[in-house]
Amino acid sequence: MLLRSARRVVYPRTQHLSFTGVPSPSRSLHHSTPRTESPWSPSSTVSLDPFVGWLLAHAGLDATCYRASALARRLPACLRALRTTSTAQARLRLERDPTLVPQAIDALLLGVTEFFRDPAVFTALRERVLPLVRTLALDQPIRIWSAACSNGAELYSVALLLAEAGLLDRVRLLGTDCRASAIRQARDGVYPLAAIRDVDRARFPGLVSVDGAHVRIAGPLRERVDWEVRDVLRTPTAGTWDLVLWRNMAIYLEPTAAREAWARMTDALVVGGFLVTGKAESPPAGETWLRTGPCIHRKRVPRPSSESRILRLATTAAARDHARFPTARL
Repeated sequence: MLLRSARRVVYPRTQHLSFTGVPSPSRSLHHSTPRTESPWSPSSTVSLDPFVGWLLAHAGLDATCYRASALARRLPACLRALRTTSTAQARLRLERDPTLVPQAIDALLLGVTEFFRDPAVFTALRERVLPLVRTLALDQPIRIWSAACSNGAELYSVALLLAEAGLLDRVRLLGTDCRASAIRQARDGVYPLAAIRDVDRARFPGLVSVDGAHVRIAGPLRERVDWEVRDVLRTPTAGTWDLVLWRNMAIYLEPTAAREAWARMTDALVVGGFLVTGKAESPPAGETWLRTGPCIHRKRVPRPSSESRILRLATTAAARDHARFPTARL
């Protein structure tokens, strides 16, 4: 007798036998390949390198917030930037010349960004998000914050879209990053010419100019943006915002730090505001967020509690009875 299943045929009298190259019938073929642990997994056994912890602390950053595996991947680049071959040599060199600390931090915490990164995201911002943000602010300035902004290319991209829509005069733009060198470049607004190779400059006349091998953001656009050196993991930004860009940082954080950072982003947004994340990131699942586009999440209006819903229904019913019977008391 054959015992048939949807996936295989099992012969009871021979199921104890095994053959070279043929998987045992008692095992699912789906599990024949061992699973490998993601380098970003919180269960990673990689421990924090003492030099990395010392370097981040020296720069005023909390090393325990970052995944040790992510930092370990960047450590060789840090040593190359310092022209050393060991962490002992690197620490000695930094102790002798502390001015090299920003250079080491830049190599360790690599800020990857570009103008209009992920075009589908910026298309959605232009076509769907900015028109809605405009209605959120009403007569108030539109407030947009780029957290961990790196060299500012993505925030300038949003500023260009705002200028294209005629909204630049009624916005407040803020970019923050923990690296002073990144903020310095963002404030200068000068980038390699290759940075805008995929940007149609004809869409933004007078706002982006080419100067030799570099591209320069025009003064009127730079003047609309404020830049601050700030660690988003330690210092919250003041006020609330209509649009927040926080991209490709959460994947490098330990789970506890990531949860706290997501909570800060939630608190920083007005109800109905928008959060833009990286492709591999999403805010924690729950009723707070509504995905509205690629990497774009909208903060929902909070649902009333059971008690408030009951009270509202009771009040509505009483008002209806009063309309029908005017002598009735509410």
